[in-house]
Amino acid sequence: MLVLYSLTIFLSAFLLFSIQPIIGKALLPILGGTPSVWNVCMTFFQILLFMGYLYADRLVKVRKTTSRVGTIFFHLSLLMLAAYLLPNAIPGATAFGSITVENHFILWLMLTLVTWIGVPFFSLASTSTIIQTWYPKNPYFLYAASNAGSLFALISYPFIVEPHLSVSNQVLIWKWMFWILAVLIAACSLLASPGKIVDQALKKSEWKQKGVWLLCALIPSSLLLGVTTYISTDIAAIPLLWMIPLVLYLLSFILVYSKAFHAIKKYFYSLGRALGFGAILCVVGICVGVNHPSMLFIPLHLIVFFLACLLCHGKLADAKPDVELLSQYYLYISLGGMLGGISNSLLMPLVFNDVVEYPVSIVLACWIRSWLDEDNENAMDRKDWLNAGVVFLLVLMISSVCNWFSIPPGRGTRLLVLGFSIILCYRKVKFPKSYAVSLAALYLAAHLFVSSYGHEIFKTRTFFGTTRVVNDQAHQFMVLYHGSTLHGQQKIGSTVPLTYYHPTGPVGDIFKVTQSIFSDPQKTQIGVVGMGTGSIASYARESEKWTYYELDPAIVQIANQKEYFTFLSESKIKNTMETLTGDARMMLKDTPDGQYSLLMMDAFSSDSIPTHLITHEAVALEWSKVSLHGILAFHVSNRYFDLAPVMMSLAQESSSVAFLAEDYGVTELETETTGKTPSRWVVMVKSLDLEPFLAALPKTERWKRIDQIPMYSKLKSSKNDWNDQYFNLISLFR
Repeated sequence: MLVLYSLTIFLSAFLLFSIQPIIGKALLPILGGTPSVWNVCMTFFQILLFMGYLYADRLVKVRKTTSRVGTIFFHLSLLMLAAYLLPNAIPGATAFGSITVENHFILWLMLTLVTWIGVPFFSLASTSTIIQTWYPKNPYFLYAASNAGSLFALISYPFIVEPHLSVSNQVLIWKWMFWILAVLIAACSLLASPGKIVDQALKKSEWKQKGVWLLCALIPSSLLLGVTTYISTDIAAIPLLWMIPLVLYLLSFILVYSKAFHAIKKYFYSLGRALGFGAILCVVGICVGVNHPSMLFIPLHLIVFFLACLLCHGKLADAKPDVELLSQYYLYISLGGMLGGISNSLLMPLVFNDVVEYPVSIVLACWIRSWLDEDNENAMDRKDWLNAGVVFLLVLMISSVCNWFSIPPGRGTRLLVLGFSIILCYRKVKFPKSYAVSLAALYLAAHLFVSSYGHEIFKTRTFFGTTRVVNDQAHQFMVLYHGSTLHGQQKIGSTVPLTYYHPTGPVGDIFKVTQSIFSDPQKTQIGVVGMGTGSIASYARESEKWTYYELDPAIVQIANQKEYFTFLSESKIKNTMETLTGDARMMLKDTPDGQYSLLMMDAFSSDSIPTHLITHEAVALEWSKVSLHGILAFHVSNRYFDLAPVMMSLAQESSSVAFLAEDYGVTELETETTGKTPSRWVVMVKSLDLEPFLAALPKTERWKRIDQIPMYSKLKSSKNDWNDQYFNLISLFR
């Protein structure tokens, strides 16, 4: 019986969490690969998880007063319905039409998720609780089996499943495993205990206890999404980085519901002190913009997150009720998780233009420390409130002095502004409530009076992340950031394209070739996917026709604001340029074939090109929109991926030749003075057009045929290497 129940719950959790990366892989490219897509998906899963627990709680209460057979039959019927509704494959991206400005991204995403996987996920979400209530003995240890199944699903996906199976095969195998689970659940129902009739008036938990359950689940849930967003966009856009926080989140659950919990509990005070020390480092790092080296700050944030989860979930495990109230206990845990997800993904982006929920959750986790040592006196007195007030006022006063004397807002200045307040705050680390209040005062003051990116003149937060415009007064640049990634800049008073688009770099070469092959501007049409600051428009000639494709409406607004950037407003095609807002691949389908002389793929999600723009199907679509003798160009600069092998393979499949240009010989001094940054570009030309392309290409050693570069020439090309159904990100890690 023990093996059967453990296996059933393990498989249920495995299926519950394995469908999430499958769905995520299908959806992330459609919406540009933004981390917000993952956050909304997580929120959707948390909402359905809560609904599943609510259904399980109602079903358990009905079972305690009515026929056991009836409730079991009802749940098995739900499983059969879910199995019937399972799709054989993930539907196409046009399930609810093209994604444009007029569509609400979050609503579209929610509707898509409900249609694809709503009922099966709901039935899986309720299974663990229901199975545990059927178990005749204390079932809390089965919760560890559930989290172990979830953890195995997350770890196995990128390393075992994704490299070897296409999306359609993943869905098919998942469907068969769901049927196996249904059989196991039916077997468990035959061994189900009859259930006890509980006097709810005597057993009902106090509201204070329910509040503990709720908050101890809400804070880690909010932290999970907050730390994922922060480290993925503000520190390093490393692929699969989102998986690590979720693994740590589940690992904390496994530990506190295992036999190891009693040993861990002895060290709660020390762990709480460690959390306090790490919390102030994280909050100060966020405030002053110190997040590099990433190999130091990513572990720091993950350790603080794990400690917070361990303490919050430890309090949850310590506060678990009698078995009779198990379903209610899990219900409040899921409610807290859902509220944390809704707060981060839906509410906070509407209220704040920065990721404030992450440091706020860190502060709340520090407050929770006061619940872990009930013997210690945690009451706040006037001195504690006074300390918090002084922390706030010191930041205000010192920042005002710096502004008065026009001290440049560098990181050193920001640390100076916060220095004394940091010392006053950390003095209270032994007293959780006082420390949390002082830390909150420190963050609030820094958020209001200290900018982590220097002189910010505009900042906005959309579904696609936080975008800011910074006036670099020291070097006379206007700079555009998306998260921590530089997306373009302009020298004040000049329209010379900079950063990755500098005239002395690969983009300058690309336009020399294009303008040589297509010498008549009136017959030249340029398509650019990804707007950024609009730098590329500086290469336009009179009478040319240009079309920009941009997914994020905020970027379109920023690029067209003359007080920020003037590349578009002062370009030679400012009156004829067309801007289309939405997913480029979906809109390209409506573009006439053979339209563009040059089609440039410059779309970026934080630090990488969206994968759905460089699959076999995507490149075939893009080539169909390019005219005779036309050129396809791809911006493939990336700190973590080497996309050259993929581009070579895609070129060979489309009867074309791929050339790679690496412009990495740019010094830091050159970047500071000229605004040029290192970049990497790939150009594809049809094999029949190779001769005129080579004749027009500037005589430089920068451009090389990828299939003639020794490290790539021996690689085999296959259509199955990179398509809509299959792409293996791990294989491209540098």
